[in-house]
Amino acid sequence: MILKIMSKLVGALVCAACLFLSVSCAPTTERGPAEVAYELRINGKLDEAKQVLEDALSQDPGYADGHYELARVKSHMAFGDPRQTENLLTEALQSINRAVALDSSSVIYTFFAGHVHFVRAFFAMHMGEADAAERAARSCDSFTAALRLDPDYREAMLYLVELYGVLPVEMGGDRSKAEVYRTELAAKDEIYGMKARSILSEVGVADWKELYEKHPGNTDVLEELGKAYLRKGNVAEADKFFEEAVAIDSSQVILFLDLGRYHFGSALEIMESEEQETLQRHWAAAESAILRYLESEHPAPMKAYALRMLSKVKHGTGDKGEGDNLKAEAKALDPFHSRATGNPPAVLFTPPGMIEHDHRYLMRPF
Repeated sequence: MILKIMSKLVGALVCAACLFLSVSCAPTTERGPAEVAYELRINGKLDEAKQVLEDALSQDPGYADGHYELARVKSHMAFGDPRQTENLLTEALQSINRAVALDSSSVIYTFFAGHVHFVRAFFAMHMGEADAAERAARSCDSFTAALRLDPDYREAMLYLVELYGVLPVEMGGDRSKAEVYRTELAAKDEIYGMKARSILSEVGVADWKELYEKHPGNTDVLEELGKAYLRKGNVAEADKFFEEAVAIDSSQVILFLDLGRYHFGSALEIMESEEQETLQRHWAAAESAILRYLESEHPAPMKAYALRMLSKVKHGTGDKGEGDNLKAEAKALDPFHSRATGNPPAVLFTPPGMIEHDHRYLMRPF
């Protein structure tokens, strides 16, 4: 059962999100070491960011923001160095635990702790580690703590629906708890209620179209409707709604990375088949979608990630030279850019002092 679940999760590990989308709290105006480190990191200077934080924490071990930002640095590194992922995630957990211990009233810290616990749980499940269920439980505990601090934190509630509703019982799944959170979420927010329902039951194009008519211009609905079409293989309709979302909010261009990954995954699935025409069509569409994303400006980690994806596409088409060039360009921008297939988690890149309000499913490929 676990292996079956894991096969569905592998491609979806880090689809928990994209970068720099909506946030609700104003950032702090004071520029301390955490803010300096953050700016360095989003400009691809992660080693310098790490040094700034370590120096600050050696002088003030009680600097909670420093521990939080160091946890994000270590998590960033974990996605960019597969050989050290487990060790780096353990270090990230130690840092975020210190931040929470210093300030247990921070919903920012507890929410990020939930993400760190989840990623560690995923790897434990993938590797067959005995403490996988315990790690998953700690993720639920952290998101629950975030919800206690902010009862209207809909993203935390939705993650609890997903964890309890998707994980198998032996990994801590509990359908009854998922249903309770789904009901509460639906009472607070119709759109997030539909997201929760889609985790626990079948929700398709017709359902999202109904909400689209009730909430015209809502980018969450446009995203979900486009992806509902994408899951049906209707790329033209998905593209149309993605473009509509981008016209309203330019940061929604991240959806074209999802589209690129959809075509990339489709190409990988048929590489060994005789459907060469279909294969080449997916490679071309993947390249076009990624280039659409790269038309606008992005922080170094995301641009590097997109270039790395484009490098993989070029290798898939047989253009090794261009693929190698793109790979080198990505590494020069951010040596620790994510090597995972899924988009890097948005929570890694929210500016310090801001609460993350961009939702990306934990266990879906897009």
